[in-house]
Amino acid sequence: MGVNIESRWAPETVAAVKAFVAKWLQLGKHLELPGRSAPAILRETVQGDRYTPAFEALWVSIVRVELGNAYLSGTDVTIADLLTGRWELQACGRCGLPVPLPPLGQAYSGPCVCADLTDWPNAETVPPHQPVQSEPYFQDIRNRLDRDSQPSPCAS
Repeated sequence: MGVNIESRWAPETVAAVKAFVAKWLQLGKHLELPGRSAPAILRETVQGDRYTPAFEALWVSIVRVELGNAYLSGTDVTIADLLTGRWELQACGRCGLPVPLPPLGQAYSGPCVCADLTDWPNAETVPPHQPVQSEPYFQDIRNRLDRDSQPSPCAS
């Protein structure tokens, strides 16, 4: 039985960093993977209620092989640094997407990840997103419709 490679980090941190990477890749950012001749470029990261197989394969590569030095273009914060949980991912004041903020007391002068995107933010396009679990949403609608279609006990 294999060991969960992500078990070294808090599950909520892994999920947040994975979503951070996926959202920025959707906007055309790429992952710098030192030791490779070309960066990882992948615009489609979400397929319905899950990440695409290509993104999952890239994520496994990041956490297994490239972790120490991999970083998203537009920032110099490594994925390893983000996974420690010391860095915070907060909404950018300009575009609302997650950006890394340094640990308390540590200076960081890097630009926002969106600083080099001339066409972002763009309110006319669908913003980057995480996989959407639609089944609970649709079940809630079905439940409300069923409840509303029942005859009211007061109606005689």
